Amino acid sequence: MDGASAIAVVKAVRGPRGPVDVAGCPYCAWVAGDLVSIIRRYSFEAAHKLDWHPGKCRSLHGHSYVLEVEVTGPVGEHGVVMDFAELDTVVEKCVVSRLDHTYLNDLLDNPTAELVASAVGGWLDEAAIGWSVLRLWETERGAVVVRRTG
Repeated sequence: MDGASAIAVVKAVRGPRGPVDVAGCPYCAWVAGDLVSIIRRYSFEAAHKLDWHPGKCRSLHGHSYVLEVEVTGPVGEHGVVMDFAELDTVVEKCVVSRLDHTYLNDLLDNPTAELVASAVGGWLDEAAIGWSVLRLWETERGAVVVRRTG
């Protein structure tokens, strides 16, 4: 099959969001059948303490958190999985504005990085964002990863 035929076949494929049109992009034929991920990074400052912790985390302290939101799906008719600006709007409204410059113990009884990331996943679910992976960096060297399992 020559390149033009391959593109014609791909043009006929219908994804869940409608036809995938890769005309004029000889390098994009593979996109029609594959899933693609986009990743956006956000930051917020927050304080917490972990009363059960035997070390430094027992005392009030803060972090400069970095949140990475990954959305995986088919490439739609406009050539994107999801518009970055749409994701930014939702994450800023539903997550960053809720967590930035807060005392996390007011939101969660036990605000570990794992449980904060799980709460973020719930808020994104409520906003109908089909996230696939969340990474919450609590320090430069330490992060938790939540992967959607189903």
